[in-house]
This record gives sequence, C-alpha cells and structure tokens, in this order.
Amino acid sequence: MAFEFEAPESTQGEGGPISEPGTYHIVVTEVREGESSNGKPIDGITITMDVLAGTVKSEVGKSKSESVFAPDMTKDEKNQVAARRRLAALFIAGNVMQPQQLGKPVNIDVNALNGQQFVVKFERQFKQNEKTQKWDVETPYVQISYSDIYHVDDPEVAAVPKNSDALSLIPAELRHTAEWFDWNKKRPAEVKSQAKQTKETVGAGSGGGNDIF
Repeated sequence: MAFEFEAPESTQGEGGPISEPGTYHIVVTEVREGESSNGKPIDGITITMDVLAGTVKSEVGKSKSESVFAPDMTKDEKNQVAARRRLAALFIAGNVMQPQQLGKPVNIDVNALNGQQFVVKFERQFKQNEKTQKWDVETPYVQISYSDIYHVDDPEVAAVPKNSDALSLIPAELRHTAEWFDWNKKRPAEVKSQAKQTKETVGAGSGGGNDIF
C-alpha cells in the first residue's frame, strides 16, 4: 500500500543557517559524498543538519551544511589522526559504525546517515589574520567543534535539550543505555591530550564551516 503525503518544497529547515554556538539535537536531511554544499569536489562528505532542539532556543528550525573531510595524507600524523577521530565520532553517533570497529579497517555506507539524529556542538568559526597569520579573526559562522558529535543517548549530552517527539521515531535497536558508552571512557590520557592540541588546527584549517573551496 502506497504512503501518500504532501511533500515540502525543501528538505532543509526554514529558519536560515545556524549562527549561534551551542549544542544541538539535530537530524540529518541530506548527505553528499565527495561533494561540498556548493557542488565542489572534496575528499570527504557533506551533511546537512536541521536543529530539533538545543541549548540556544532561537536556533531551533535552522539548518547547517558542513563538510567532514577524510585524512589529508600530506599533513602531519596528528592532523590525520584528528580527521579520523572526527569521522569515527560522526559515524558512531549516526549509527553507521559500532564502537567495536574502532582501530579496524571499516566500510561505511555514508548515505545511511541520512535521517539519523545525534547531538553536535558548534563553535564560532575563525579565519586567519593576514598580518599575524593566527586564526583569531571572528566570523559570523559556526562549525562543528573538533569531534564533539554524540549519540543522542550519550551520558555526556544528557542535559542537552532534545525533541522528545523526534526521539520517539528512532528505532529501539538504535537506542542505548549508559553502560553502552563505557567504551568512550577507556580512551588513554594521551589521546585526550592530543585532542586538545589538534582542536585548533582542525577547526581552523578544515574549511568545514562555509564550504569555501
């Protein structure tokens, strides 16, 4: 039996782009593999997200397209590791990868991210100061904060406001208790230290905020 409904003109939110830093419960409305939001070829994926709820109420209903890049083999090892961690955080939060696959070669169906819900922290995006060469010039845009991408049930984002109606649509097999996230507590101290050191590099140089290529 066919399912009939009146289709909207767009799959994206009507409230404009996300402009305020915060932590948001989002749903993925589009996935582009190998393509930026403006159609340019990239080594990575671009996801479009709609805000369902979050720490800044004025951003609910707004959208954001952001590219998440594959490791750049021309960069140093720390940068490559940071890129892999960001992708892994996205894939686990988006239910297309299991924690047990960490540290192993995996094949990911990135298109399966479409329609998935998770929690993302956005930070203010900065551009490079032409005089000092430092990435300290504030822009009106936001970008994903390092690898701060979480499954909706992750205890780390338990206090983040969420849309209960949207959560009820997630299949039961994709919901998890707090114990499921014990794997995330086993990261060694040096990993956390590296995450702190590489956050500025990834955030500044990724181009993920506005897809300018």
